[in-house]
Amino acid sequence: MKVLQRGEGWKLEVTCTGRGNGGGGCDSVLEINEEDIYNTYHYDYAGDKDTYYTISCPICGKETDIDSQYIPYGVRNCVKNNSRPNVLKRYLKSNIC
Repeated sequence: MKVLQRGEGWKLEVTCTGRGNGGGGCDSVLEINEEDIYNTYHYDYAGDKDTYYTISCPICGKETDIDSQYIPYGVRNCVKNNSRPNVLKRYLKSNIC
């Protein structure tokens, strides 16, 4: 098989709003991909767990939850392997922070 042109993969533009995490984002517009997203969780009083897809802004550090309807199913499965410390290490290595 011959690759004619390599695709850029999935990406999405989001605004740092702090949605789902108390607000207070810096309103920076960020281009994210699956490596930038990690799962966060909320447990209710009965012990039920809600899962969120979250990014951490490299400008202000505030977390923003991304609505899962904007994340393709295949990408959502990849996110399960991400952790917040690993995502932040990638930011530091790329000198964005």
